[in-house]
This record gives sequence, structure tokens and C-alpha cells, in this order.
Amino acid sequence: MEVPVSNYQDFGLGGRDCSLRYEVIKACLPQDRLLAVLDVGSNMGFFSISIARDFHALVYSIEHQRADYRFHIEELNRAGLSNNYVFKSLLDKPAVERMFRGPEVFDATLLLSVVHHFHYPFDEWAEMVGTFVRASALTFLELPSTEDADDVAAMDKFRSWYSRHERPPYEPLVHEMLKVARLEQCTVATIRGSVSNPCSKETRHILVVRNEAVKPSAPRFHCLPLATSPGLFLVHPPHKGRQEMFHDWKAFCRRMQQGVRNRWRRTSGLCL
Repeated sequence: MEVPVSNYQDFGLGGRDCSLRYEVIKACLPQDRLLAVLDVGSNMGFFSISIARDFHALVYSIEHQRADYRFHIEELNRAGLSNNYVFKSLLDKPAVERMFRGPEVFDATLLLSVVHHFHYPFDEWAEMVGTFVRASALTFLELPSTEDADDVAAMDKFRSWYSRHERPPYEPLVHEMLKVARLEQCTVATIRGSVSNPCSKETRHILVVRNEAVKPSAPRFHCLPLATSPGLFLVHPPHKGRQEMFHDWKAFCRRMQQGVRNRWRRTSGLCL
């Protein structure tokens, strides 16, 4: 029997309202260049689709639940968007390490209401989350709230971690994670606080981690490195062969190089 969609995101079906959360993320994203964006635990695709629609971006979505990523693909087809690649995978530490074995980075990574599904002791959890942060100029984090219901995955564990910090504990916990992961060139800011709502999930803060070590000139991820990572299965666009992906990757690199040259010319002109 097919598992129904989780209905965790707002597509007019009564799911969690995502529009306000998206607006604060949207305001942080650069608009002057082509972006490479990773959405981990993309669910029904609300954030991936929104970024693919609103930005000059290549968006890579990872979701393991079949009904959710199928819904996501249907919405992409309905919108006529071709700049969002959807992968099927249930990530663990080895899979994440394989994903980032090369030099490619992302402009932004979305870890929204997903990191509590990384079931590891704190140091290992910090290393796994830190792997995403290390390879992304911006990382958006949505941690479980202290007000979340007891049925949230790993809630007891997060409450024990939060107890080590004064309230609100979210930024201090992220700083602790960055220290364990040896990420020293990062800053943390809260871009959305809790909302008064009967749904405990609306009390989750959204934080952004800026990694100054990720430079605009660094090579950006394209589909080929992900599609050739063991454990990740490209499910959209369909029938995308390696030759096509390699062609797309080369075109992406050319656009990145041109963007860097254009920024250098603009900067040089300002300095004259």
C-alpha cells in the first residue's frame, strides 16, 4: 500500500505554513549570480521549488519518502521548472562523507527540521552537520524547539543538549557544534524566531550559519558529483545520462567562471 504524502508543507492541503519561513531565507540568498543550493530532507519540495522559481539557481533536493518526492516532481512538472534535481536517499554519516569527497561547494544548504533525524551522539552529530556547513557559504538550520511535542524524533536527546546552555539555547548549541567540527570561520544568526501557534513546530527558530571560508571562486556543485555518489539516486529529471550531466556541468562551470570575471571587472572599475 502506497504511503500518503506527509502533508508537512503548505501546498493548499492543510500542511505546515512555509511561506513566512521561505521569505526570511529568500532575503538572505544572493541574487547577483547563479546559485548552487542543496535542500536536505526536501519533503514535498516547497523550498526547493520556490528557490528554483525565484532565483537563477540549480537546486538539488534529497528526500527518501516516495510519496513526497513524487509529489515534488509533479509540482515541478506543473510549474515547468527544469533547474531542480531530485534525489532519493536516506542519508547517514558515510553517505554524507562520500557526497563531499570533492572540492565542490554550495552557495546555500537547507537543513530545515531534519537534523533531529541524524541519530548520533553529540560529537558525531556535530561532525555530520558540520560536513554540510563546511561545504556551504550559507547553511539554514531549523532545530527542534524546546516547546516541541514529545513525539518529535530525538526530542529527549535535544533537550539534554539544550540543558547545557542558557535560553534560548539554539545559537549556543550551533556554536558548540561548530567548535566540535573545527569550523572557526563561521558566524551564527537567528533570522526567524518562534511564532505563537498551537502547532509546536511553528515555535522552531531558523538560524543561518555563514562560512567565510567558502569563496565565490570555489567550484560549485553540479548534478554529476551527486549523481555518481553511492547511495544517491537521481529520480528527476528522468533519463538523465552521464554525458548530458557532464555537458550541463561544463556549461555550469563556464557560467561560474564568467560570473567571477564579471564581478572582478566590476570591482576593478570601482577601484579605478
